[in-house]
Amino acid sequence: MANLAVRYAGGLYETSSSVTQYFSLKKANNQLADENARLKNFLTESRRDNLYTQYIFNDSVILKDFRYSAARVINNSTHKQMNYITLNKGTNDGIEPGMAVTCAQGVVGIVKGVSRNYAVVLPIHNLRTRISSKVDSTGYFGTLVWDGKDYRHANLQGIEQNALIEVGQKIVTTGFGAVFPEGVLVGTIDGFTRDDEGIFYEIDVLLSTNFKKLYHVDVVQNLTGKELQELENEEANE
Repeated sequence: MANLAVRYAGGLYETSSSVTQYFSLKKANNQLADENARLKNFLTESRRDNLYTQYIFNDSVILKDFRYSAARVINNSTHKQMNYITLNKGTNDGIEPGMAVTCAQGVVGIVKGVSRNYAVVLPIHNLRTRISSKVDSTGYFGTLVWDGKDYRHANLQGIEQNALIEVGQKIVTTGFGAVFPEGVLVGTIDGFTRDDEGIFYEIDVLLSTNFKKLYHVDVVQNLTGKELQELENEEANE
């Protein structure tokens, strides 16, 4: 039933979205987005470091950690507390719930629901979204959450006050949780205070992604994510 709702809503959104775009520009932008995703699949940073240099792997898939698929935004909200984004790709394109979504500016969100041709994404500015993030220059990590107020800002929680932080420092993904690649830009520190108990900072992060001008994204598949999650679940249950 949920997939049916995603499919029906996706069809309506795609129709209205397409009317607002010039067809020639739409085609050119889609081609650029597909090419961008293809190039990301060949980036050195998307491959594992081969520590055993005496071995030669002819199958490049063995060395890859992530696969990128270009998609287009066909619906987007920023003024709600449970904001969402609808994409024009679904299970027919290999998209699954739990996959990361990024853009040229940085983190977008995580895929929540999928039908054959469409996907619904929970962006950073959704009260249910949690993204493991760190201060890029120091490595101190915490959890990025949204307080439901300004879609341009989020809060980084869990950074202890013995960490040295300052306004302007970059916040990036940790790579924990088998969702996002490590080092994807989240935003920059826009301000911070100490909490009432004096243990953690309250850090305001200015998000790098402009959700008001979001049209093309990449859906990121962690090719070894399921293996990692299964192993961690086994260890946690012992």
